Amino acid sequence: MIRIIGAPFFDTPVSGQGGCATRIATVFPEAGIIVTLPGIHATQRSAYADELNRERASQGKRPLNDQERLDVFLKAVDLLVDGHDVLIRPDPGQMELAFAADGMLQQLVPRNRIKFLFVDDPGVRRAIIRRGEAWRIRPLPRSNEEMCRLIGNSPVAVRGEPIYFYCAVRGTRILTFARFAGLAKLPLEKLRLHLEEIGELANSGNAQGWPELELFVTDGKIRAADLIPAGLKNMDQLSVLQVFEDACRRMEHSTPIQFRTDDVKNSIWRNRMYRRLIAPSDSSLTDEELSELGEEYYMQIHWLPGARIDNGLLIFDSISENSPEKDPVSHELICNLIREYDGIEFINIGHVERSLSRRVPTGGRRSVYVTHFRSRNSSQDELHIVRFQKWGVRERLDEGKSMLQAMRESEEYTDYILDRRLACRQLGMKLVARLWVRKVQEQYAGIQQSLVGQTIWSPYIERDYIAGIATDKISRARLKDPGYALQLAIGLGQAAAINLIVGRANLAGEVVFDDGDEMLIEDDKGGLVEIVVADPTGAFTNFGNDLSQDAPAYAEPIRRRMELVPDGSAFKDAYVAAFIDRFQATQQSYRIHRQTFDTLFSHRRCDPAGNLAHRWTMVLDRMRHSDASCLAKIIRENV
Repeated sequence: MIRIIGAPFFDTPVSGQGGCATRIATVFPEAGIIVTLPGIHATQRSAYADELNRERASQGKRPLNDQERLDVFLKAVDLLVDGHDVLIRPDPGQMELAFAADGMLQQLVPRNRIKFLFVDDPGVRRAIIRRGEAWRIRPLPRSNEEMCRLIGNSPVAVRGEPIYFYCAVRGTRILTFARFAGLAKLPLEKLRLHLEEIGELANSGNAQGWPELELFVTDGKIRAADLIPAGLKNMDQLSVLQVFEDACRRMEHSTPIQFRTDDVKNSIWRNRMYRRLIAPSDSSLTDEELSELGEEYYMQIHWLPGARIDNGLLIFDSISENSPEKDPVSHELICNLIREYDGIEFINIGHVERSLSRRVPTGGRRSVYVTHFRSRNSSQDELHIVRFQKWGVRERLDEGKSMLQAMRESEEYTDYILDRRLACRQLGMKLVARLWVRKVQEQYAGIQQSLVGQTIWSPYIERDYIAGIATDKISRARLKDPGYALQLAIGLGQAAAINLIVGRANLAGEVVFDDGDEMLIEDDKGGLVEIVVADPTGAFTNFGNDLSQDAPAYAEPIRRRMELVPDGSAFKDAYVAAFIDRFQATQQSYRIHRQTFDTLFSHRRCDPAGNLAHRWTMVLDRMRHSDASCLAKIIRENV
């Protein structure tokens, strides 16, 4: 018979369909006791020991001595109730105790809703796997939605408001500046209680040896233990307010601006909080720790078996043919790198599981990989982004084309991509410095049954990774900086002028700009250096219509930020002025070097049906006859 000290574990314990009555709990398997009283795991242990002493007193027995009380504490297992799941945080040295708690919990909660934490520890992981229960290891969220849900479910209370983000792995509460500053809205006595609580937690550790409370991103300038002075209970009201205001000032000064607002929509804040909540050990690799990828790639990559070079031999990670991790494409990508680079030490390769752009996906292949490797003679790793050609042989065959026609059209499209890159660069668009075109062998397995199993060659574009921030993912905190906001406006305005000239659009004719491909390159001090376009997808799609038809869409980058920057009017003016300057400068360059521009694709046949050579002449003629000031006026009118 299970006994619960505190609120019911769930409102409807048997079915588990009711609401969660507690966020943390402590289970004592040998006694069949679960404690759900408000507080922390240490106070729940104390509460059970106190209950035992009351029972012993009623039986005429002496109280527990220190050793007996410690034994009670050591025979407990920490739980966290997360939504409808119960998470067991086992002691690596007492796995049998954790499994006993698991068996006890199964009388209250369906087995598939009981998960294990702390699997960073090899002993915990091995013990669970040896039971044939790897599926019960709580998986880490991978999508932004799952990460937001984890963060949204993590706030907990101790005795007052739920102002702490709870790290289930370590049992540590994380206090952000925003949550701390928000206490100012409370009545004075409640404020005092919360400050006392923070002071107590900041000077306590839990049974696993982790601190009960940590501050969120204060760059080591202030510790939780330094936030609230001792003796708060004896202070008068004015002194309590002064302590709080002083603590707020010190914490604000110690917290970087991008972390002063709790905002799961801000990828920088979200990813940092997520890392704190999952608390990976030093031995566990996450995406950006492995390869220093930017925040937009965080937890978006599924890492695959890689390879290393040992005494000149290429050694692939061993993996069974039926493993879900088996990826023939990654094997081919590794071989291509080894064939072209001399002296590689290792290669890590990952598949980007979802698009990082805000664009709605259209047809064609959308596979993207990341390669991370180092050569023996290099002191730095290299990072490349691999993007398969949208329309390759496989996609043409699926359209019903013959093998010869599919191969021909695939090669023509590759030339189109490279010519498009050259044309964009000629008009002043800043693009990634290095790019390679390569192919992998694949077996066709598409719609045409008669061709299934035949070898095809699938092209892909490989480029250097751009260490920057996508313009559509800049944090709100950065936009609040007046100087940075104006720099951004100028950079976006300049990029918008070239983007409009080259007619970047999707297949529906909708303008493509400021949605993930434009990358901000910053200097060491965080100042904006330039905007580089990672992939000029859609350039020269709109090549026939008047530029005034597309101009209204270029008001959107201003509209989207008007309420986020300190001075929306100044942002708009800087954007429009930069647009005019860059547009007119490009026109002037064309007038001075007209023959160079006009003959750039003279070696190509000009096909009025719409090849790049034809589109190039149309775009140049359209630019020559356009008025930058009139286009800028249209943009202003649509803000």
